[in-house]
Amino acid sequence: MTETAEQNRYQRALEASFAQLDREQATRGHTTFFEHNHRVLTEHAPAAGPTPQCSSTACGKPWPCEDVTTAMTQVGVRS
Repeated sequence: MTETAEQNRYQRALEASFAQLDREQATRGHTTFFEHNHRVLTEHAPAAGPTPQCSSTACGKPWPCEDVTTAMTQVGVRS
């Protein structure tokens, strides 16, 4: 399966969120922000298929859903 540009951005965002969680943060507020973005990215992963859907059962929208695009923007891999 060929990786699309959005899937590539998603992988980079997931890696960036891991890196941000690993770094020592100055305040608990920063840590909570990074934990939230990481949780959104992992809960709203793309489901397999010719037209990927969001894997979150509560979402069910085409992937990338609005939650994922917001999280990717917040970790700096999407503008």
